[in-house]
Amino acid sequence: MSSPRLLAVCLAALALLPVSLRADTTFDSGTTTISTGTNFGTNLYVGYSGTATMEVVAGGDAQNSFGYVGYREGSVGFSTVTGGTWATSNDFFVGYYGTGSLDINGGYVTDALGF
Repeated sequence: MSSPRLLAVCLAALALLPVSLRADTTFDSGTTTISTGTNFGTNLYVGYSGTATMEVVAGGDAQNSFGYVGYREGSVGFSTVTGGTWATSNDFFVGYYGTGSLDINGGYVTDALGF
């Protein structure tokens, strides 16, 4: 089998992997607004080593396995849920080693393991 053909077969196989095997998502500056259904993979960081804001608005549905708002020392993460849903299937941390803020006003935040 030629290498371009083998590459195409490998890429097609990767597309069939479950979404839960996706890479991490990091917001480390600015503001990100979630207004549709979005799966962020395993780890979702809002403020990994910088300062970032994530807003989940009406119609927004953020999903991930582990959620961190303010991950590393010196980082700052702000999250606002104002009409959508942020669903975490494992652990959810606000202010892990950094500074984190979570404002829920008309939306929902769920954590399968509890807060």
